[in-house]
Amino acid sequence: ERYIVDILDRELAGLRQDAFYGGRAKSLESKGLHYTDLPEDARGRLAGVLQDLPLRAYVALDTDKPEEAYQARFLRLLGRLLERRFEACDGDDVRLLIENNPQVKEAVLQSEILGRWKVREQRGARRPSKLDIAIVEKSDTSLIALPDLLMGFLTDFLDPNVQGAARARFERLRDKFRVIQSIGDNQLYSRRRPIEPWPRPVAAAAIAEPAGKQP
Repeated sequence: ERYIVDILDRELAGLRQDAFYGGRAKSLESKGLHYTDLPEDARGRLAGVLQDLPLRAYVALDTDKPEEAYQARFLRLLGRLLERRFEACDGDDVRLLIENNPQVKEAVLQSEILGRWKVREQRGARRPSKLDIAIVEKSDTSLIALPDLLMGFLTDFLDPNVQGAARARFERLRDKFRVIQSIGDNQLYSRRRPIEPWPRPVAAAAIAEPAGKQP
């Protein structure tokens, strides 16, 4: 984990010090590595950096429903992710870092996560042995940028009008996306069943995890 943080911090510092940076410098200072604020060249560089990092991503997505409240949508997608990750992390000590989001009440978020874990505990179902939840700001750790960056690369690729550069960036990272759950049609996409661009807008949530031994 420390190795990943150091690499991300190095990249952020390099962009902040770049006199020819083509994006919004103020956003780098306040938001760090935020995908929508990064210019094309920075996105390309970061795709290469993430490609070499020991990490994996899990995504839940669904067709965007404009009438659905943001908090309800966020919790619904997160819930689908957590059920699979709790089962996969059976017996592990798990630390969840979640970015503070003004549109999702912290108490509701904590209740949703702990509630799902406790239900599995009561049923004797597979689950982490210990669960630590931390709601953090972007400035607290560069790790919080990972889901945002990975989701940015994925959602750009899912655009049916995706162009060469965005497609190429995603293809460099495709193997990092271990499972992509499509809730609407109950499909799972992975390296064995590759996802392709969608002809409809999507809403999605992602979890990024360290993978394997860290250098």
